[in-house]
Amino acid sequence: MIEAYGSQTVSEIAIKLIEYLARAHSGRPKDFKTEIYQEKLFWTIAEEYMKQGRRSLLEKYFLKGIETAKGIGLLKSYKITQGITGKPKIVFQLEKVWD
Repeated sequence: MIEAYGSQTVSEIAIKLIEYLARAHSGRPKDFKTEIYQEKLFWTIAEEYMKQGRRSLLEKYFLKGIETAKGIGLLKSYKITQGITGKPKIVFQLEKVWD
């Protein structure tokens, strides 16, 4: 994971995002997709940053976590769509095979 992240110190947000995606992958959805509202995901992976209002830094680490998940072969792609409530929802397309 360190090689995919590009640094010796991997951010806690990146680690928690990869843990979230790994749990989703282990659930083995038939279409290898998982969806979550952006706000809920951010509260899940970075509660302290959300409490402190450090959203821009959180988004920076989130994008780095996405690149890391792609680098280790867990994530194929993702897209941000509008959910039923009108809030942004993230749809992750997971790789079918991940070790």
